[in-house]
Amino acid sequence: MFSKSSFALVFFLLLLAAFSFSFIACEINESDEIPLGAAFIAAHDTINDTAIINAQILIDGQPQSNDTPALIEGLEQGDHQVEVRPSSAYSPKTVTFTVTPPDTSEITVNFAPSDDSGTLTINSNENGAIIIVDDLFINDAVTPHQMTMAPGYYNISVFMPGYKTATPSMIMQLIEPYQEYTINFTLEALASGNTIGSLVPDFKLRTDEGEEDSLSIGQFRGRVVLINFWYRFCENCREEFPGIQQVYEDRSPEGFRVVGINTNWSQDEQEIFDEFRTLYGLTFPLLYVPGDASGHELVWNTFNVHEAPVNIIIDQEGVIQYRFGAVSQDDLNNAIDELLGL
Repeated sequence: MFSKSSFALVFFLLLLAAFSFSFIACEINESDEIPLGAAFIAAHDTINDTAIINAQILIDGQPQSNDTPALIEGLEQGDHQVEVRPSSAYSPKTVTFTVTPPDTSEITVNFAPSDDSGTLTINSNENGAIIIVDDLFINDAVTPHQMTMAPGYYNISVFMPGYKTATPSMIMQLIEPYQEYTINFTLEALASGNTIGSLVPDFKLRTDEGEEDSLSIGQFRGRVVLINFWYRFCENCREEFPGIQQVYEDRSPEGFRVVGINTNWSQDEQEIFDEFRTLYGLTFPLLYVPGDASGHELVWNTFNVHEAPVNIIIDQEGVIQYRFGAVSQDDLNNAIDELLGL
């Protein structure tokens, strides 16, 4: 028979052993953790000695939310592959780099214009229009401008605040090796507003893809665009999202784009954006409105949105053609058909 003191000693020894095992187990688990590091990725044009901005980045085949130059965090220690895809003039390039925590790896991917590039000159009747290639602003490129471009097809447009881009608002241009091309665009002054027939007001807002990622409505000039205003507690917004997403999937190859603007009326944070993307399978851009006076001005005054949802459809020239409350798939498809001339 054990005495009480013996039983207490045995219990203490068992408790001590259990504690020691758990400590060892924790030590093992901690030592098994893979250190995480970061990489700063940039792209450079070696011929013109200039940085290449807004080139898409893929790490180990996975697209990243930020374009060049960008700091990519949360990378496991060891070797990785980065693929950089500039929008024009260069062929994509893949390089291998090593992550060595806690240091930040710095990778500059060098490019030179393709040897078989063509030359494209872009003009507009009003000089200083921003050049758009495949829905991306070409930084520091304004009309008149000449650029070298790798062979292939490109969707070209121009944008200037306070002007519509008159027909043709976008031109699909085939660039062939060693050939020279010229495109001329016509801009027409038009007052911006929130009613049908007005030029859509210009804006640039942060997306839910990252702090440094933003979108300007101007970069979609030449496209039919739905601007959708929503917020977390709007039941009608929730009900129409699946239909909007379906039309976006069906019609985006034809040039239809969707931009979802959160009104910030319920101070929705990142987790709400993530929840809506998961619940409704949303793949189009979702934008944050600032919580300051500028955000209030954009929603309430610039776009005259006092309830949600509000759906505004603009044509390829940047002019408002439809304004709905809640919108159905039939409404959207009919409007797209009309604006695309189908």
